[in-house]
Amino acid sequence: MKQKYFIVICVVFFLLSIGIVSAQSSYTKNGLNGAMFDAHSTFNIDNILGNVGGQLGYSIGGILDVGMKFSVAYDEVEGKDSRETNIGLRYGVMLAKQEDFSPVSAELTGNYGYSFIESNYYEDANQQKEGQGYYIRLNVFRNFTTGDSAGIRLGPYAAFRSYSYTIQDISPETEEGREFSPERETNFFYGLIGTYHNKTKQGKTYYVSIEPAMDTDFKFSARLCTGLVFEIR
Repeated sequence: MKQKYFIVICVVFFLLSIGIVSAQSSYTKNGLNGAMFDAHSTFNIDNILGNVGGQLGYSIGGILDVGMKFSVAYDEVEGKDSRETNIGLRYGVMLAKQEDFSPVSAELTGNYGYSFIESNYYEDANQQKEGQGYYIRLNVFRNFTTGDSAGIRLGPYAAFRSYSYTIQDISPETEEGREFSPERETNFFYGLIGTYHNKTKQGKTYYVSIEPAMDTDFKFSARLCTGLVFEIR
């Protein structure tokens, strides 16, 4: 538990003290490319620090996003701490943009990844848990100008996560005939987007955002992110 609080302090300090590079096509003008890197952390009531992670890749023409993502999620299994490390391929597409005379912008993003779960619960039982699956998210938002280069982004979002996990018996006596126990976990999330952003004349957009959310089990969380978007002209 002390380790989690230490990580929380480090993550908050990290996010508030430096500008993390981040890019999505929603911050890039049509026809331009953009470099991508995104870092975030999620906090919830049960475990304080829910997960930390990041994404990197490339924005193509201000419409398509491709790249990779990495995250570490913290939870509990039968009262024992667990850690899920996830790595996957990331993709995204802008369905509508305000600069195209649309009243709102719409963005569909997702990723397909692989997860490995570590916990003393599985170690004590001589088991190993891993899985793979996908995550899809739809953002609908509008940018409001607050100055010559600054603005606020507001809107709702919805997301769906579906992962298929396998629990494998790894005890030495069952090495030749190991047993597998498959299970599928699905969840639906919905929340709000609140972002303050500022764009320089050189095409760099600095931003900080917070996204409160709730899942189908009525568990509340908040995602914190700050960063910088580079347009490649």
